[in-house]
Amino acid sequence: MQDSYKEFKKVREFGDLFTDTFNFISHNYKSFFGGFLKLVWPFLAFGLIASTYYQIKVTGSFFSGAFANPDNPMAFFTNFSIAFIFLIIGTFLIGVASYAYVNLYIKNYIETSGNVQLSEVKQQMYDRFISITGLQFIVGLSIFVGLMICLFPGIYLLVPLSFAVSVYVFEDKSVTDAFSHTFRLIRDNWWITFAALVVMYLVVTFAGFIFQLPIFLYTAIKTALSIQDTSPQQFMQGMSTDYVLLALNAIATFISFLFNVAFIIMTVYIYFNLNERHYGTGSFEQIDELGTD
Repeated sequence: MQDSYKEFKKVREFGDLFTDTFNFISHNYKSFFGGFLKLVWPFLAFGLIASTYYQIKVTGSFFSGAFANPDNPMAFFTNFSIAFIFLIIGTFLIGVASYAYVNLYIKNYIETSGNVQLSEVKQQMYDRFISITGLQFIVGLSIFVGLMICLFPGIYLLVPLSFAVSVYVFEDKSVTDAFSHTFRLIRDNWWITFAALVVMYLVVTFAGFIFQLPIFLYTAIKTALSIQDTSPQQFMQGMSTDYVLLALNAIATFISFLFNVAFIIMTVYIYFNLNERHYGTGSFEQIDELGTD
């Protein structure tokens, strides 16, 4: 076992969820993010292309659609609808790949006491990717329907379903069993889990916002320098093909994908915390190991 090995199977207090998440990242960032880029890069590339294409279509269609065709205000939405669908698919696939990688990496990390075998993680991703995709689709659809029916049901579902992939991966349950088991784990711990997810989301969002600042500054400077010399339509169309702006957006989007991984790692810690509170699996395993020794 590595000296820097981090135990997952134990009960944690609220603050421990955050400190352990960032401790795990700080001690394993080379192996973890190196593997992430090697295994998830096709989905990252697809997501970045989809995001860039969406930006180009939305910015370029802003005047050529709604403003250039006042008799047909829906032209703006028609022009970028395909790009929007492309973006949704790209974002969804990155989410699936990220959840699959994080959970399977940590599973291998636990099984090997910190000596992760990336080849095994890769094989597991190939074997389970379709089923994890199906699970995440059910999760996303359930939350979406809950939000559409009434805001609170969607928020309520979001909390237990945030660690549905962890239940599926670590307990080898079927997709439907993993879905239902999350509600048993969250019993009596919904509010504290909700608070942890909200705080972590705010941390990740703020960190991502820092990398959005160059975009705002560049856009503000270019607007101040160009708006007097060009018409609004020409300016917006020029912004849609501004390679510097596109590059800055791509970099910010890529970094936001990386920050989101920290959020997913915490959902794994949440799963183990709830599992230990209800079943004490890790405690029994440690007792068995002591008996063996």
